[in-house]
Amino acid sequence: MAPHFRVGDIVFIRNTTVYDTKVGDIVSVTSPEDSSVTITHRVVAVDPIEGLVTTKGDANMTNDKPVDGQQLHGKVLTVIPGFGRFANFLHGWWGVAAAVYVPMTFLVIREFIRLVQYYTRPTYKVFGRDSTRH
Repeated sequence: MAPHFRVGDIVFIRNTTVYDTKVGDIVSVTSPEDSSVTITHRVVAVDPIEGLVTTKGDANMTNDKPVDGQQLHGKVLTVIPGFGRFANFLHGWWGVAAAVYVPMTFLVIREFIRLVQYYTRPTYKVFGRDSTRH
C-alpha cells in the first residue's frame, strides 16, 4: 500500500460492514489463504448481495481473492508510520529486557542505595533514648 503506508506501520481501524464499504476505501481483512494474517488493501469491488469484498494492494498487479464480509475487520482511520516495528520488538526477548528488566534493575539498585544510606546514618542520644537524625 505504499506510499500511504508500509510494512511495519500501525493502522487504526473502525469496525465496518460490507454494506458500509465502498470502492476506494482502505480496509483490513483476514487473508483468505492464511487466517493468521491480516491484509490492509484498497477495496476495488463490493458485492453486498453475496457479502463479498474484493481488495487490491496499490503496488499489486492483480486483485486479491474476494473475502466474505465476516473477514472484514474495518476501514482504516489513521496510520502511525514505523510504530509496528517497535511493537514487534517489544514482543521479542530483547524488547522484554529493554522494557521490563532494565528499568526494574535500575529501580532495585536505587532502592538498595537508599536503604544503605538510611541504615548508615549516625544515631544520637536524645533524653536517654536512641534517635536517628532525619
